[in-house]
Amino acid sequence: MTVRPEPGTRRFLLLFVAPLMLLLAWRVAPLVAGARTLYLRDVFGTHLEMKWAVAEAWRHGRVPFIDPYRAGGQPLLGSPNSLALYPDTVLYLMAPALAGSDSLAGTLWAHNAHFWLHLLVAPLAFFWMARAWGLGREAAWAGGALYGLSGWFLSQLMFYNLIGGAALLPALIAAAIRLAEEPRRPGRLVIAALLWALLLLAGDPFTALVALLLAAAAVIATPARGPGCWRRVLAAAICGTLLAAPFLVEFLRILRHSYRGFAGYSAETVLTASWEPRQLVEWLLPLVYGRPGWYGAGLSPAGPPPYFFSLAPGLLAAALLVPGALSVARAARGSSHHRAGRFALAAAAVGLFFALGRLNPIAAALLSHGGLVRFPVRFWILVAVGSSLLAAAGFEAAVRDRDSGARRAFHIGLGLLACMLLAALAALWLRPESCARLLLPRVPAGPLSFEYRVVLRQWIETALVSLVALVLLGAGAILARRRPRAGGAALLAAHAATQLVLLAPIMPTDVIGPYATPPPVLDVIPDEARIVHGVSEGLFGAPGSRRRLLDRTQAAFWRDAFEGAFPFAGIPRRRHYELNVSSEGMDSFLSTAARDAVRPAGDAARLRLLRAWGVDRLLLDRELDPGAGGGAALLRRFDLDGGPLDVYELAGAAPPALWTSTIRRASDPRAAVAALLSPAFDPATMVVMPGAGPDTTGPPGGAVRLVIDEPQRIAVEVSAPVDGVLVLQRSWQPIDRATVDGAPAALLAANLHRIGVPVPAGDHRVEVGVDRRPFFAALVLAFAGVTALSFAVVAPRLRRSAGAAVR
Repeated sequence: MTVRPEPGTRRFLLLFVAPLMLLLAWRVAPLVAGARTLYLRDVFGTHLEMKWAVAEAWRHGRVPFIDPYRAGGQPLLGSPNSLALYPDTVLYLMAPALAGSDSLAGTLWAHNAHFWLHLLVAPLAFFWMARAWGLGREAAWAGGALYGLSGWFLSQLMFYNLIGGAALLPALIAAAIRLAEEPRRPGRLVIAALLWALLLLAGDPFTALVALLLAAAAVIATPARGPGCWRRVLAAAICGTLLAAPFLVEFLRILRHSYRGFAGYSAETVLTASWEPRQLVEWLLPLVYGRPGWYGAGLSPAGPPPYFFSLAPGLLAAALLVPGALSVARAARGSSHHRAGRFALAAAAVGLFFALGRLNPIAAALLSHGGLVRFPVRFWILVAVGSSLLAAAGFEAAVRDRDSGARRAFHIGLGLLACMLLAALAALWLRPESCARLLLPRVPAGPLSFEYRVVLRQWIETALVSLVALVLLGAGAILARRRPRAGGAALLAAHAATQLVLLAPIMPTDVIGPYATPPPVLDVIPDEARIVHGVSEGLFGAPGSRRRLLDRTQAAFWRDAFEGAFPFAGIPRRRHYELNVSSEGMDSFLSTAARDAVRPAGDAARLRLLRAWGVDRLLLDRELDPGAGGGAALLRRFDLDGGPLDVYELAGAAPPALWTSTIRRASDPRAAVAALLSPAFDPATMVVMPGAGPDTTGPPGGAVRLVIDEPQRIAVEVSAPVDGVLVLQRSWQPIDRATVDGAPAALLAANLHRIGVPVPAGDHRVEVGVDRRPFFAALVLAFAGVTALSFAVVAPRLRRSAGAAVR
C-alpha cells in the first residue's frame, strides 16, 4: 500500500521544519567540518580518554572490558560513562581514516559528533512524541523546537553521557503510546525495544529509568489502548533489556565494588545542585546566575558553577504556558489536549518536587536514602518535557486553532514579559549595585569592581536582546491572527534564533589544532612508564606555578591542560596514568581510596605511596618540598603557556611484577595506607595484604618472569622458595580471575588497590585476566532478544500466509 503524505506536508516542511534545522545546521557546521570542538566540563575531562580506550580496544579485536591506560586499569565496558556499546562508537573506529592514526583530530571529530547528532535528533523525537499525544503537526514541531532549544537541553552539550538519553527519551514515550494503540503492527514493538535498549546504553541509568516511568505513565494515560497492550509493552521492555544485556551484566558486576556502589554519597553531596525558586529570574534574563566565562575569570558571585548553566525555556515557551494550561482546562475529557496536558502537568509537577532537593524536606529524605543519585536539579528533565508539551498545547490553541481565550492569554503573556524586561532594564540602569546584590548573594561590599560591572553590562545586553526577541514574537503573534501558519512559523524562527544567540555562551567551541597537537612533555616519557599528574585530580595539593582554572578563560585552561599532558591528552597518546579515577564514582572504590590517600599527605608520604604502586614518572607544576627525600630526579622542566611543568623520575618504584613472602597485614584501607607509609616498608620486597593475623617475614629470593603482558591478561612464571604472594601493578577489579597452574586461585587486593595472588612454594605459572564467562552468557541473552524481535515481525506474516493457503 502506498503511504501518501498529509496535505500541506511540503509547506509544513518549508515553513516550520527547514528554518529550525538550518539554524541548527549552521550552529554545528564547524563541528561537522572538524574545524572546531566543544570543550566545556565533561567534554574532555571525563569521557574523551574513555572513548579513545574503547575505540582502541575494538580496533585491536578486543572487547573493551578494562581501560588499561587509566588508574592502573579501570572498568570500561561496564561503566555507563564509556558508552562502549552505543552505536555511534563506530565513528571512533573511523577516526584514523578521517585524520590519520597519529592525530587526535579524527577522535575529536567523532567525540563532537555524539553531541551534534543528538542535538539534531532531539526536536524530531519530541515532535514524534507530541504527535503521538494527538497534537497537530505545527504544534508538535513547536514542542520539538521549544524542547531542543531550551536552556536545559543545550546545557547537555557539556555532558557526554546525558545528551543521548535527553534526546531519545521523548521518542521512547512516543513509541510506547503507538505500541499501546495498535496491536497489529509488530514493527512498533521492534522500535520501542530498540529505543529502550539505546537508552540503557546511552550512559545514564537515571535518565533511562525516568524514560521508562514516563513511557509507562503515557501508556496508562492513553485511552485508545488496544487488546494485549501491556503484554506488548512488557515484551518490548524485556526485549530491549535483553539487547542491552552485555552492558547490564558488566555494569552489575562492577557496581558493588565501585565507589558509588560501595560507599555511596553523603546526604550533603546528594543534595548538591538543588533547584532554587530564585532561578525563575533566568526565564527572563538567561544566564543571570552564571556563565562559563565567569568561573574562568575567578568570578563566582552566585556560588559554585551551576550543574546546568541554564534552565531558561525561552520567552516563547514562557508565554505559551498559560494558554496551554487554559486549553487543557477547557478541553473535553479524554481529548488529545486533555490527555497531553494532564501528562505534561504531572511530569512537570513531579520534576519540580524532586528538583527542589534540599529545599523540599520530603524530596531530600527520599533522595538521601541510599546515596546513589546526585544533583536533584537533574529531575528538571521532567519539567523540560512537561513544560514543552504544555507550551505545544498552548501553541495549538493560541496559534493554529485561534482560540480567543488562549490567544488573549498568549498576547497578555508577551506583554507582561515585555513590561518585566523594561522594568529590569530600568533597574539595571538606575540602581546597578542594588540589582547586583539582590541577585548575587556573594557580591563583596563596597563599590562594584570592574568584573562585576562587566556582569551588569552582560545583563543589560541580555535584556536588550530579549526585548528585540519579544518585538519579533509580538510581530509573529500579530501575523498569526490572520495567517496562522505563517505567523506560527515566524514565532518558532524567532524563538530559535534568539535562543541560539542568548545561550551561545554555554555552547562555546575552540579551534581543534591545539588539542590535536602532541604534548611536548610526552617526548621524555616512555610508553611503558606509569605516570601521576600532580596537577590533575589535585593529587599534590593546590596548583603551584601553573595558572589555575580560576585565572584563565575556559578555552585557555583546556589548551593548557592538553599542552601539559593531563590524562585526557596523554592517554590518546598511549601513556599510562595512575590514580586518575573518574569523578562519576563508577571506578573501583579501592582505586578511589588510593587517590584520596595521596591528596592530604605531604610530598614525602606521597612519593612513598607512588613508589609502592609502581609509579616512576611524576608531572608537577612546582618543586617538591625540601623534606620529600631523595629518589626523585628532575628530568626536565618545560616552560609552557600555562606555566612551568617539571617531569620527575622516581627511583625505587616497585616493579610491574614481584614475588615476596614478607607480608604486612591490614584490617581496613586506612590501616593499609598506614602500613605503606611506614619507614620500614620496602615496596621492592614487601607487600600489604588485607585481613587479620600476624605479619610474616620470609626469606629473600624468588624469581618472576612476565610471559604475557596484555591489556586484559597477564601471565607470570614464578619460582618461589616458600609460600608467598605475587604482586602485580594493576588495579584490583572484581571482573578479573586468577589461576595458578590452571587451577582457580584467590585474587586479593595488595598494597590497598593492586592485584595480589597467593602462590605456594615451587615453580608455577600464574595467570590473571578478565573473566569473560558472564559476558558470553549476556551475548546469549542479547541473541535471544534479537530472535524474539525477529519472531515478532515474522510470525504475523507466517500466520497470514498459512491462512491464505488454507483458504
